[in-house]
Parts: sequence; C-alpha cells; structure tokens
Amino acid sequence: MRTFTGRLTACLLATGIGGPTMAQTVSPGPSGAVTPVEIAAETINGDLRCRPPRARLPAEERLELRVVNSSERPVAFAAPKFFNASQIVESGGFTWDIAQDRFVVAPRSTVWVRLQSPVPGEYYYSCFEQGQIPTDSTSGFLIVVPAAR
Repeated sequence: MRTFTGRLTACLLATGIGGPTMAQTVSPGPSGAVTPVEIAAETINGDLRCRPPRARLPAEERLELRVVNSSERPVAFAAPKFFNASQIVESGGFTWDIAQDRFVVAPRSTVWVRLQSPVPGEYYYSCFEQGQIPTDSTSGFLIVVPAAR
C-alpha cells in the first residue's frame, strides 16, 4: 500500500512555492454521487479560522473533501491519519505546494479530494499558514461514523 504522501503527490500535481498550479485528475474514479464535506478557511480580524471544528461524515463511503480558502493568504491543510486511512481516488483544485501529509490551498481557491472514507473514528485536522503552528481555532476533527444503510 502506498503512503499518503505518495498517493497525494500522484493526485495533486504541483510545483514549489513559486505560484499556484492547477492539480489534475490523474486516475479515473468510479462514477456516481459523492457526499461533499467542506472545511472553510477564512481570515477574521487578521486571524485564520477553520470551520467546522467537528465535521461528521459516513464511514467507508465515497466522498469529496473540499478545503475552501476564502482568505488572501495561502493556507496549509493537514489530516494525515485521515488521509492515510482513506483510499484516495482523485483530486483537483489550486494548490501552492505539497509536502508530507498536507497540501497548501492557494488564496481564494478550493482543493478537493475524492476518496473512500476510512473506518469509524475521530481524525484530527488542522489548517495553518506557512511557518505558523495550528491553534484551536484552526483545528478540528473529522468524525467518521457508521454509514446509514
């Protein structure tokens, strides 16, 4: 099984910090509806905020995780245990950089990742600006619950 970094690198094609690039879909995924899950990053009075602090999503189902950056600055998103436990299908959007277990969403852009969600559990996520440490207002949990059948 490939690591998260390898899977995400294969999915999000990006250059370095020089500027945003468009990530392309690199592997065809099964067609059909997906459940959208959105994490919103915004700047309020100069401080970065990410919401929701607790997002519920179904276990072992196809979904699309969207990280929407409405701020004027690039924002990193990290959820390493969640991504490592998921099966990445495809991704796209505007990204500035890819590093181990995270990606950077360009200002006023969205990055999306379609995946098969992991088994039930609580998975920590964080948003942060380059060189900053995540805080309570920029972090939360992806709470994966048994899917309704």
